[in-house]
This record gives sequence, C-alpha cells and structure tokens, in this order.
Amino acid sequence: MDESSIFGARTAQTRQRKRTFGVYIGRFEPPHNAHLAVMQEALGLVQKLIVVVGSARGARSTKNPFTFEERQTMIAGMLAGAGVARSRVLFVPVRDYFYNESLWLSEVQSGVAAHTRGSSDVALIGHLKDESSYYLRSFPAWEFLPAHVVSPLSATQVRRAHFEGQPTVELVPVQVQDFLDRFRITPDYTELRQEYAYL
Repeated sequence: MDESSIFGARTAQTRQRKRTFGVYIGRFEPPHNAHLAVMQEALGLVQKLIVVVGSARGARSTKNPFTFEERQTMIAGMLAGAGVARSRVLFVPVRDYFYNESLWLSEVQSGVAAHTRGSSDVALIGHLKDESSYYLRSFPAWEFLPAHVVSPLSATQVRRAHFEGQPTVELVPVQVQDFLDRFRITPDYTELRQEYAYL
C-alpha cells in the first residue's frame, strides 16, 4: 500500500471515529435551516454537541433580537424535532467583549471546559466561509472538523424578513417559526420593528 493510500485510510478512519465532544459557535439570531444542517452533521461525528451562543446577556437590538434563553429554546426545539435526544446537546452562553478578543476566547474555553471536565477529545465544527470565520483558527487545542453544509442562508436574511413582515417559513425549522410567530405579537417585537424601520 502506497503512502497516499495509507493517509487516505487514516483520514477516513479519523473521520468515522466519534469524538466525545463537538463545539459549534454562533449567534443564532435566530437559528435557521443551515444551522440545523450543520448541527445534524456535527452530531454524526460527536457524542455530545456543545453549542456556544454568542452575544449573550446583551440588550435586545435589531441585530441581536433574542435572549440567550430564547435561542437555547429554539435550538433545543429544532433538534428535538429532528429526533436528537436533549441529553446530546449542551449550551454555553458567551457575552460580547468589544475590542478584547482574549476575554471572549477565555470565556468560550472556560464554558466548554465546564462541560468537558478535563477531556481533551474535543472537536470544533464550522465552515471557513469568509473573514467572519477567523475565530475558527483561534482554538488550536481542538481538532477542527470542517462542516460540509454549503448554504447562502444567513440569520441576517431571516431577521430582515422577520422585521419586514415577509414569510420566514422556508428559512427556519418549524419550531423556530412557531417561536417567531409568538414573538411577533409581543411588545418587544413592536419596539424592535419600529427601531428597524427607523434604521
């Protein structure tokens, strides 16, 4: 067997072995169909998925309209709807640290460590799509597993439709759509929509 065949066999073997923990980082404002597809792919590669939810603990805004708890509920709901056991999904809220990336990195690592409890069998799942994905290179201790989901869908697109009164039903899982429908009749939505129209 030549060297390239050996390397190919090792790569396939590494890919098939389920890591203990996977880490998926995002803002999920809100979670959408592409997020779900990446999480489903990740759950095929890891035993437990740690979802790091960014921009937590901030005031509502048109860019970050949902609380950490609301996003956690939406993500847990859409994964349950896809048949994923709740015990396989863990959450870490991380706040924004403007102009201090080292603090953000530290909070992500300590939040993940609280779940992994000393295990070094941790993989980072993500897609290097543009400069906004630079953070995927910031965790050298974690194996990087590139996601193979390719989608033009973004949470910005979903928020735009949500605040402009356009349908989002084809952009998000049904559990997220149910949440958005309920959110649309709250005072928070009315206030955010006015802010969105003003901006």
